[in-house]
Amino acid sequence: PNSRPTMEKLAYALYLFTLIFAPLAFGVIDPGPLFLMEGACLASLLCCLFALIQSGRPIIKVPGLAPLLFFLAWLAVQLIPLPLALVAVVSPATAALYDPLQASSPTNSMYVPFSVHSWHTLQELFRFSAYAAFYFLTVQFLSQPKRMRQTLAVALTLAACVAFFGIIQYYTNNDRLFWVRAFTHKQVFASFAYKNHFAAYAAMLLPLALSLFFYHRPRRRSVSLKQAVIDLCNRTTDNQHLRFFLAALIIGLALLLSHSRGGVACSFLSILVLLIIGRKRFKLNGLWILALGMLAVLATGVGKDGLSTVDQGFGTALVKDGESLNGRLDFWKNAIPILTDFPLTGTGGGTFRAVYPRYQHTDSSAFPLHAHNDYIETLTNTGLIGSVTILLFLALFFRSTLAAYRKRRDGYVIHLYLGSLAGLIALLLHCMIDLQFRVSAAVGLYFFLLLGVNAASVALKQHRNSSGAVKTVQLAGRRGWFAFAALCLAVLVCGVVQIRNLRALALFPEISAQEKRMGKAGYESRSELQALESFAKYQDLPAEQKQQACDNVASAVDLDPLNPRYRYFRSLCNDACGQIDAAIADCRAALRLHPTQSLYYQQYAGLMEKKGDAEAAEQLVQAAIRNDPSEIRF
Repeated sequence: PNSRPTMEKLAYALYLFTLIFAPLAFGVIDPGPLFLMEGACLASLLCCLFALIQSGRPIIKVPGLAPLLFFLAWLAVQLIPLPLALVAVVSPATAALYDPLQASSPTNSMYVPFSVHSWHTLQELFRFSAYAAFYFLTVQFLSQPKRMRQTLAVALTLAACVAFFGIIQYYTNNDRLFWVRAFTHKQVFASFAYKNHFAAYAAMLLPLALSLFFYHRPRRRSVSLKQAVIDLCNRTTDNQHLRFFLAALIIGLALLLSHSRGGVACSFLSILVLLIIGRKRFKLNGLWILALGMLAVLATGVGKDGLSTVDQGFGTALVKDGESLNGRLDFWKNAIPILTDFPLTGTGGGTFRAVYPRYQHTDSSAFPLHAHNDYIETLTNTGLIGSVTILLFLALFFRSTLAAYRKRRDGYVIHLYLGSLAGLIALLLHCMIDLQFRVSAAVGLYFFLLLGVNAASVALKQHRNSSGAVKTVQLAGRRGWFAFAALCLAVLVCGVVQIRNLRALALFPEISAQEKRMGKAGYESRSELQALESFAKYQDLPAEQKQQACDNVASAVDLDPLNPRYRYFRSLCNDACGQIDAAIADCRAALRLHPTQSLYYQQYAGLMEKKGDAEAAEQLVQAAIRNDPSEIRF
């Protein structure tokens, strides 16, 4: 009897920990914090399910969960090695990527996945699994009014604190996160490694704070300004509207100071939608004009140059290295052939950066790690199968919640629904011009938080006579424990894989440090990216240090066999030690895991030339040129 509330409390504690940890951990861009976030989400899910199954209580039905789980299953399918002939039937362009390998050493037993970079796809699977778990937990926990209020209080208070820190940082800026950690892009804001990540986070929560301010504001009419001031000073209870107004004010000001054009524009549009849809529900009067007016005055009056400092390039396209709308248009145009070549299956979750150089037609020192349009990148990565699944998920979600919303009359429910809906709209708009689901896991986590808030709000029962109706699914007995055991096994496998990945990365501290400096802002210079794949400096090490480096590489291959980088490093090690055949085997293994990497083809060509096969070397150099002509070093 005592284990049920204990496990449920533990599940909720882990849930709140994840909610707080994600924005504070630089937006969760590094492998360590990402593993911690994923682990907390999945551990909370296990504790929650254990408590529900043991008590025999039903599970609250989660809108759109089936297509979301199918999407996860599709990411898993992209990882499965299949016969090359079968892959050629389903996705001819994917099979064609392995033609140079087949030409250099024909084999009838090659098995390849649909993903062109299995390691990135596996990471995408783990991350979206954590999102799905968090979404499920949000619906389960926040369908209880008390926990809904507690969770929103935590989320909005945290957002206001993060935003306030961002304002302070803006006026004491040294281009370092928390004044300590430096990034190559020098565009940090608040606790986030990149300004656009913070802008997305703030744009999602600002409408919710405003909506709750409208709900809690005093309802008195025909009160003079003098009386309103007296009431405000004398009020000893229920000043929640002031807290929500202050939170909205701080978040809005920080959003403007973040210099994110897309974030500011999408936030403005979402708030406009909120006011238009809720103008009757909110029963707005002149007070909302005063509130928004105060926000505008403070936003434009604070700072050395006022609103002009918010974004001097607003409305204009920058030309520096394509980091602008014009540059994004080039990325999107270059992505069209990817869509036509891989229409059904895509190139694999998280693989845009792996396949884009093959289709880039413009020479730029900045290399886009992502498409800067989540819809296009979803199409290129997961094909029609994954994209249609995501559309189905969103369609079922909004159909379900909208139908339930139309039946509700509770003011709190209405304000919650509209505020969370506006936050969702803000991010969905922002995804059209940026990479919100690709880098900062905190942004994706909070999107699924708002999905859960939106779904749970229409099921809330504020009092006995409330019209909320919770749809449930019974998961008890053997079926429930079997599902729980299967989930435990899956979580255990995920944990082991991720821990081994982190151990492998720890063997190369210089690579880890370089990736942390880059910060995954969405663009990187080619020289920075090439440095991550370079192992040349080890060639000149003394024999003892070289042996230690080669031992580290061998350990990394064993710990993280899906990462082609370590196979490539071991090929270089074997090459330096004169073991040409072993070097060729490792290089081919790296290319099977990442068949579009130009550097690997160049290494393979060099090895074939050493073996005296000039014709094969020439073919491999041509393959390197086709995959990325800007990286030719041979």
